Amino acid sequence: MNKNKLYNRIIFKNKFKEITLAEHGIILNKRGKIKKEILFSELDQIYISVNKMKLRDKFLIILVLLFSGLFSHLYLQVDIPIILAYLTVIIFILKMNKFRNYTLQIRLKNGTAFEKKIAVKLKQEAIDLINEIRKEIYDSKINNGTKILIEICA
Repeated sequence: MNKNKLYNRIIFKNKFKEITLAEHGIILNKRGKIKKEILFSELDQIYISVNKMKLRDKFLIILVLLFSGLFSHLYLQVDIPIILAYLTVIIFILKMNKFRNYTLQIRLKNGTAFEKKIAVKLKQEAIDLINEIRKEIYDSKINNGTKILIEICA
C-alpha cells in the first residue's frame, strides 16, 4: 500500500466540549480554555453516528445475570432469587435493544477527527447545528467559485 494512502487512513481523534459557528469556520472549545478554529475549507465530513451496545457486552451481562440466578438456585436452594434473576434478564434484553448514544464527529481533510458525545435529548440541536454548518460550507464554496469566475472573466 502506498504511504500516502496509508497516511490518509490514519485518523487522530480529539475530544471537544463545545462547538460554535463562526463567520469563516467553526470554533471547537476543548478542555479548559483551549480553542481551535477550523475553516470551512478544511472540513471533510461532519456527521452524527449512532453507537449501540456491542454484542459481546450484551452477551456478557446476560451470562452474569443467568449465572447469578443459577448460583442462587443451586447453593441457596431458593426459588424466588432465580425467578427474579430470570425476570431481570428478560427486562435487560428488552431495554438493551433501545440503548443508544450519539457521537458528533468532525473529520478534517488532513485526517484529524474530533468527537463529542451527545445526549439523546440534545440530538435534535446537534442535527440543526450540522445542517447550519453544511449550509455555510455550501455558501462558502459558492462564494469562492464566483470569485474565481469573476477573476477569470476580468
